[in-house]
Amino acid sequence: MAYSSGRSRIPLPRGLCFVISTIVGIFIYTIYMNIEYFQPILFLKRNYIRLHDSTLLSVFSAVMHIDDQTRITLNVWDGSSNMNYKCCILTSDAQLVQVNAKPLNAPYAPYDENMLSARQYKCSLSSSKNHVISVAMISASKTCAMTKQFTNVIYPSRPRVSNRFVIYSVLTREVRPIQLVEWLEYYKSVGVDKIYLVLQLPDAQIMTVLSHYLKNGFLEIHEFPFPLPGRSQDDVDRNFAIPTDDAVRRQLDQDKLVAIFHCIEYLRGFGYAAYLDVNEFIVTSEWRMLIYFLEETFERNFPDAAGVNLKYVYIDRDQSNLQVNNRTEQINYRTIHVPGRIQRMSSNIVIPRTNYDVYTIPEDKGVVYLIRHCRAMWIFCIKNHSSSTLKLYHSRTDLERKCLAVAAKLYLNVHHPKLKI
Repeated sequence: MAYSSGRSRIPLPRGLCFVISTIVGIFIYTIYMNIEYFQPILFLKRNYIRLHDSTLLSVFSAVMHIDDQTRITLNVWDGSSNMNYKCCILTSDAQLVQVNAKPLNAPYAPYDENMLSARQYKCSLSSSKNHVISVAMISASKTCAMTKQFTNVIYPSRPRVSNRFVIYSVLTREVRPIQLVEWLEYYKSVGVDKIYLVLQLPDAQIMTVLSHYLKNGFLEIHEFPFPLPGRSQDDVDRNFAIPTDDAVRRQLDQDKLVAIFHCIEYLRGFGYAAYLDVNEFIVTSEWRMLIYFLEETFERNFPDAAGVNLKYVYIDRDQSNLQVNNRTEQINYRTIHVPGRIQRMSSNIVIPRTNYDVYTIPEDKGVVYLIRHCRAMWIFCIKNHSSSTLKLYHSRTDLERKCLAVAAKLYLNVHHPKLKI
């Protein structure tokens, strides 16, 4: 005879079971419908490939040339001194093609055994008969094999309308969500066609802002790997914050340069392009819509221009006045360039192709405002209302209204301009 323990289980009431199952269902549905807000948490597991610290070569991207389907440009971190590699190219017919990798440019910094330099390599096929799927880079002394780490090849496309203007940038950790909204809304209002951002592990609020602008196609993003490639002796995590260590700062400059190389190759189909930070604003004296300024500059005034330099004007929150950078050792500019007319480029240096040149625009025609040490919206930090800032300041009311509307929709925190910051 079997005996029970003497303690019987009382089933939950049917109504309580219904309530619990309803709450669980609503929770799962909420996460599913707002999955973009949870992506920063999921990035670690889903979108990033962990790299070995001892790797001297790491491929950031492989971009097919927009006009030549036999040429692949690889944008890489490279810690070697000899730059002697080959490419293993996987095609659509499952063939593994082996070709030499040709370096496209010399390092922008002297060789340092403790630093990974930003470099570009070109891998060329003999024909475009088969579609290229992915590519790997290995030492020239090794043999290609499917066990290598391959990178998918990106195929850029041309905008449907010619002479489109794109701005690209590397997003750092210092920008506040409302400042990113303001920067995006400003360039949206002056006729920029697309913003292209390279970033790493955005926080939840920044990702909320990015998701909002990704929906209408105005914004496109490309992600850095996590963690960033480095050497085993690296003991400082470089996270795109303001570095205090000089070695980390120099490595971050190379990280940004890798991203710039990628953007230049990927955005070749656009008519005009410019690299800007998210606290930089292009302002022209005659045209509110930047595309009209670009057409007048490149098509009428300088038809042989590969790029035009716009001088920096600093707006410093701490000093509340304008500072024009007149350092004799180096004059800072931002360059708007025609992607198809440049040979190579860094953030501030443009090397034009043959028969093209780079011109400097007079300050009374156009400048780039750089707003520093500002924790509120950028527009609130413009304390000097001189004639050179009036045009930017006149857009304040409309820009503020748009930004606050987006902030309210996305539940973002906004510093009031009267608060001490």
